[in-house]
Amino acid sequence: MRKIIALIAACALLLCGVCAGAEGQTDAAQGDGPSGWRISNDINMDLDACRALVWSICPNKVLTRKAMRGVVLLNAMEPALTITRDGVQLDVNLNGTQAFSLGGQLGEGNVAIASTLLPSYVITVPTEKIMAIASSVASLFPSRKPKPKPDPDAGEAASPAGETAPAEAQPDAGDDVNPLIERVSRFIAEDGPEQGVFMVNGSTFDLKRTYNVSPGGFAGIWNALVDWAFANEGVNTIIGIANNMGANITAEQAKALPPLERLPRLIVTNYSHSLSGGSLVTATATSGDEKDVYGDGWIDFAGEAVTAWLRLPPWDMEADFALRRESGTQLELNVRGKQPLCYAAYSDGEDEMRGDIRLPTRKSDASFELTRVNGGLTGRVEINTLRHHFDARFDATPYDASGEGLVFNASVNVDKPPHPLFQEIYTFQPNSALTLDFTDANKTVLPIAALVTDEGRNIPGILTDLTINGLGELFVTTAKAVPELLQLLPGRP
Repeated sequence: MRKIIALIAACALLLCGVCAGAEGQTDAAQGDGPSGWRISNDINMDLDACRALVWSICPNKVLTRKAMRGVVLLNAMEPALTITRDGVQLDVNLNGTQAFSLGGQLGEGNVAIASTLLPSYVITVPTEKIMAIASSVASLFPSRKPKPKPDPDAGEAASPAGETAPAEAQPDAGDDVNPLIERVSRFIAEDGPEQGVFMVNGSTFDLKRTYNVSPGGFAGIWNALVDWAFANEGVNTIIGIANNMGANITAEQAKALPPLERLPRLIVTNYSHSLSGGSLVTATATSGDEKDVYGDGWIDFAGEAVTAWLRLPPWDMEADFALRRESGTQLELNVRGKQPLCYAAYSDGEDEMRGDIRLPTRKSDASFELTRVNGGLTGRVEINTLRHHFDARFDATPYDASGEGLVFNASVNVDKPPHPLFQEIYTFQPNSALTLDFTDANKTVLPIAALVTDEGRNIPGILTDLTINGLGELFVTTAKAVPELLQLLPGRP
């Protein structure tokens, strides 16, 4: 029931936006293209699998029964939303049986609202009333007005004390990155450029630049970053929030670093070639006395390819990376320790994309494939873990031969042999019309103002229609279309 109420509320909001926005546009919209769209969704879930999943999470009979009521109802629901030039309609079927409908149609200066919950009435709402409601809702979200730009002819601005100050205020040290770059560059020693013939990783280069950061340089760079952070308004706001929560972060604490002898020394060398345009960057991080190597690696830029290698001796780890774009994109990553840790690959072509990742130590792997076929897409995602196997497949194809619309079909299977968990069909269908009757002679057309005037004489009739005819018929339809719900009611075995 809560699901249906939520759908009613969502449709009511959509009615306000669509019908109010359609005013004055009905004639202008009579161009080519579909006269309307129908968006529908159908999910089919495996109830036994869901029940086992709920029970594994919370082995309680009462809670499992309550949770399964929602699952059964969700499994039976088939919502559909139809949008045309002059209105919108929400329909909810239960296992193929119509259970509930709510819609609004734009008329002469008003919007007519009809629903199966009020089978004997049509409610009309003036269009200007809906526009006023939409404006009220929009006013709840304050707009961000841009700050006024300073007047270049203003000259000097008066200070609060009555004195004059320069119109151009002193810039905040934290608002500009350039001063930070200048301060950081002071702690980086540069050698070069050096011209010659340099053979590195099997390639030849003719220009070399070397950059060196000493342990003292790292300390200087860190202190400069801390000063910049505490002077930056945005970062300072975050620090203030953390301090209000008891973090007690100060610049002095942030600048506290290990002794200089424990800080690394970094050497970065950039090799380049003036003709080919290729370049290669090597880096080595060592202890201050250069006896221990913390890490070393290189990255090579050659045309459409980028390759890299990284080694971290303290963790006994090594990684290779490659990115190539000769024909499509090919990406590969391999991480190794004392045993293989991770392997990932990705490739794409004109009509397909593929990806693969393996985690040997976790005994897990995953892969995906996406292919473009006959104007549509088809794909597969497969995940293997230590305990379970998940296989998801989907396809998206045009609704009809004209190429308009969309049908999206997805399914998920668990373990082997395949055990279906759920299937979903989403349809975006053109050229559909509203099916509710907004002007039936057997219905009472009632302006919304009449609900609060006429001394409330219309309220009893509406409540009777809602409870007996509307909700009563909905409960009967639900019981017939979803008999599983009866078995989950309290007191049932």
